[in-house]
Amino acid sequence: MKKLQAQQAEMMTDQMEMFKQQFKPMLYISVISIPLFYWVYLVISQHPDAVMVFPFWGEQKLDTYIIGPFQHWLFWYFICSIPVSQVTRKALNIGGM
Repeated sequence: MKKLQAQQAEMMTDQMEMFKQQFKPMLYISVISIPLFYWVYLVISQHPDAVMVFPFWGEQKLDTYIIGPFQHWLFWYFICSIPVSQVTRKALNIGGM
């Protein structure tokens, strides 16, 4: 039982170290991304007639909501960023299990 407790303590230390390593990049990305997304939101709010042609949806006004609080442009960003992120991780061989 004491062996397992010692191993658990070691694993907790490793987990905290990994958490710290993941938190720094997230903080840096947030400092850049949040103001950028807010700026895009303000620009779209000032131009309510702005439209964009999306695959599968056709022409849509950018300031309309598609799912809950997500506007078309933000939802499209999420849909595109997930596969691009996965391909980049695979190409650079990072974050794999």
